[in-house]
Amino acid sequence: MYCTCTPLSSEVADALDWELFVCKVGDRPMPKSVILKGASDEVIDLPYLFWCLRSTHETLIVDAGASLADAQLRDFRNFASPDSLLAQIGVDASAITTVLFTHLHYDHFSAWGAFPAAEFLVQGEDIEFFTGIGEHYPSLGSAGGNPHEIRELDSAGRFSRLGGCRDIRPGLRVHHVGGHTPGSQVVEVLVGGTSAVICGDLADTYDNLVQRETPPDALNRIDAVLAIDRILALVDGKIYRALVSHDPDHLQHLTSVGKQVWQYLPERVQESLTARA
Repeated sequence: MYCTCTPLSSEVADALDWELFVCKVGDRPMPKSVILKGASDEVIDLPYLFWCLRSTHETLIVDAGASLADAQLRDFRNFASPDSLLAQIGVDASAITTVLFTHLHYDHFSAWGAFPAAEFLVQGEDIEFFTGIGEHYPSLGSAGGNPHEIRELDSAGRFSRLGGCRDIRPGLRVHHVGGHTPGSQVVEVLVGGTSAVICGDLADTYDNLVQRETPPDALNRIDAVLAIDRILALVDGKIYRALVSHDPDHLQHLTSVGKQVWQYLPERVQESLTARA
């Protein structure tokens, strides 16, 4: 069902190199136990992120972030809109033509309106889930994007359904892994000549990877565990090459380039993590 293609690092000579930026739409105070099974109930400020990929040819977005309405509903702190964050690195959100969604939970999807010209690339299983059983059983789909919006976007032809592992651009590939949601995918991208992986919510924190322990909210725990193994294989076991989604510590290892905007520079992340070990 899920892809098993080789890592991009074995094909570096044929690929583009990308810049990778991390943008934070806000924080939400939550117990650490919501992202790591067995962790304490210590309250931490969970960051809510999306990512920007830039090559010499184009700029793409990975996830859209949370909308203002969802941020207010869930008491986010320090909210910043996706377009304002991208403007800090010279990117016009209204001109973006491609957005990749790791999955369709609200915090990764609901600010889709910031990208009016974009085609949305997603695994079809998430569309079917959030407009099907996930809509009818709120305990399964409660963190999903608005099913009516998903249905309308699908009817309008805004979604492009991907099937498993796909090369999106040279040096940019998605891997359908499931687990967190039926259509969850991770995004592999060449940065500085080596493969980095945007984990979506398959790994919320570095500890998910180090301990090989899935976040507690995985819909299919078996697939989620296998997804962690897949991520570790793609990064050759080097944690610094993984970009996790809700870990405040992760941001400490990135290079600040604006307010709530960072650049991922693999050698600097490696040095920072090594110094902290």
